[in-house]
Amino acid sequence: MHNSEFMGADDYQALADYLPETVLQIAGVAGWEATARLINDFGGSQFPVGRGKRER
Repeated sequence: MHNSEFMGADDYQALADYLPETVLQIAGVAGWEATARLINDFGGSQFPVGRGKRER
């Protein structure tokens, strides 16, 4: 791991066997650098989708 607070693209790529399939799909489309930034910026965040919304 790098000597910083966050993991870098090489770190995530080295752990690919342990990452969720969705992360691997994102990395396949956006690349490992962009994926690392997404995880470091938003990893662990929760986004309510459709909460309180009902179809009428």
